[in-house]
Amino acid sequence: MESSWESYRLGDITEWSSGGTPSKSKEQFWGGSIPWISASSMDGNRYSNSKLKITDEGLGAGSRLAKENSILLLVRGSILHQKIQVGIAERDVAFNQDVKALSVNVDYVEPWYLLFWFIANEQKLLAMVENTGIGAGKLDTKLLQNLEINVPPYNERLRILEFAKAVDDKIELNRQINQTLEQMAQSLFKSWFVDFDPVIDNALDAGNPIPETMETKAEQRRQLRDAVAKGEAEAPELPDNIRSLFPSEFEFTEEMGWIPKGWQLERLDNVLELRYGKALKKSDRIEGEFPVYGSGGLNGSHNESLVMGPGVIVGRKGTVGSLYWEDKSFYPIDTVFYVQPKSGYSLEYCYYLLQTLGLQDMNTDAAVPGLNRNNAYRLLSCSPSKEVMNTFTQHIQAISQKRDSNVRNVDSLTTVRGTLLPKLISGELQIPEAEQQVAEALN
Repeated sequence: MESSWESYRLGDITEWSSGGTPSKSKEQFWGGSIPWISASSMDGNRYSNSKLKITDEGLGAGSRLAKENSILLLVRGSILHQKIQVGIAERDVAFNQDVKALSVNVDYVEPWYLLFWFIANEQKLLAMVENTGIGAGKLDTKLLQNLEINVPPYNERLRILEFAKAVDDKIELNRQINQTLEQMAQSLFKSWFVDFDPVIDNALDAGNPIPETMETKAEQRRQLRDAVAKGEAEAPELPDNIRSLFPSEFEFTEEMGWIPKGWQLERLDNVLELRYGKALKKSDRIEGEFPVYGSGGLNGSHNESLVMGPGVIVGRKGTVGSLYWEDKSFYPIDTVFYVQPKSGYSLEYCYYLLQTLGLQDMNTDAAVPGLNRNNAYRLLSCSPSKEVMNTFTQHIQAISQKRDSNVRNVDSLTTVRGTLLPKLISGELQIPEAEQQVAEALN
């Protein structure tokens, strides 16, 4: 560090605040437009959205708002045993009690620079993680506030920021592309197996009757197709060889109403098996290459796997009905199921089917949230022909190949960023050398 750098106590250049969780039993607190940031929504380093959102009333009844450009730092959670989750709020967001919001005094340092300082010091922060006694990790706020941050002169900070932001932009772009690819896969499943769009299109073309309950959807398809024909809208058209795999009529069933003719109603236990994970205490784990999964997601690593990848993990106890796809071999602990497809069904099909069944709403234990496997097995779904199933799987695998390529880019960039940022922020490395190493990592 050069003599022109300044040193500050972290707590002296930031203001810290704690979040909270509005009552889950109050419907008026949830389903609003304010993102509510918790550990599950802290993937990456930029926060502007979340699955769970709260209302203005919910904000005033237990949560708190972090202003745009605040730093959000997870200070309690099991993931802290593996990585530090920290990011910047790209808009005003609410946050829960496991997260601290840091408002940065810009007279001393820029918020983005402080974010990169946290990322650069991840190993130091991981060494500070304490055990809570229930398996979660905890960062002591007072110890964090007493950390010393060394800040270079303004012009040097700008050069570091420009470089680090460019790398982060590349990481974020790949993440966003993967989110789009995942949305495409979900939309494909919904179109084919929930809305039955190809069957409706075939029925319209053949002049076959449309069930009354599907008439609204059929009218939407008519309008969309007319708009596409006039050049007023764009929509992907299924090739004839794929559309021909779908029937052009519907038939009525007592259990599910109208379904594509020739498709079969199946209980979930005829589609897949939910197998139990196996207990693995943290004290018995040996850090290794295989991810360990609990109902809250990734929960460390182990030197042995229990299931060969790829695999699908389903939350059983705790976070009921949570779903995770893992490409590598993995170890599911006893708070989850893992999926074994039955003959004729692909793992890809099972994964997207499970997303549509509302497993997260099937809690059967008031004390400890739990998913009863037998109740899940009673759920019905409409199974397509083997040809349609295989075609869907091929489409998803093509999407997955693109996603996997992006994941490799993210991993490479994240690794090189983790190596270079500590050296840049300490003054050990200069920008031209860092740029060369990033270019090499991407080649």
